[in-house]
Amino acid sequence: MAATELPLSYTVAARGCRAARRRRVKLTIGDRDGIDKKKAVNAVTANFIQSLDASHLQLVALAAANDGIVMVSVHDCFGTVAPDVGRLGEAIREQFIRLHAPDLLSRVRESAKHDLPRHVELPVTPEIGKLDPEGVRFSIHAFK
Repeated sequence: MAATELPLSYTVAARGCRAARRRRVKLTIGDRDGIDKKKAVNAVTANFIQSLDASHLQLVALAAANDGIVMVSVHDCFGTVAPDVGRLGEAIREQFIRLHAPDLLSRVRESAKHDLPRHVELPVTPEIGKLDPEGVRFSIHAFK
């Protein structure tokens, strides 16, 4: 099972398990032996992105609390009272930059390489493009 530690120091792990056979009982407790490779491959991208969204939300909530900003959120939407909109917007941008500045895909790959058997070949991490997370700081359209 591949696991990665994100900036909030919690581990995200994705494991595609084969479904248990159903009989009279419709509840399966625990994992089945083996990994359903197709399910694992199909789930890894969505799980990774959702874990980043959750990390961003937590980082923003902590920054807002430290700054005395009253904040509400639903999934990846943030809200506050009118006088705090500017400060919350800054917190959202700052935490986005903090989260996305490191090369997270390389971290995921190295973690998987460590956790998987040696015979498993992993794809090469794609080359990092030219997008600079710092650009979010000055974007008028990000996080409105």
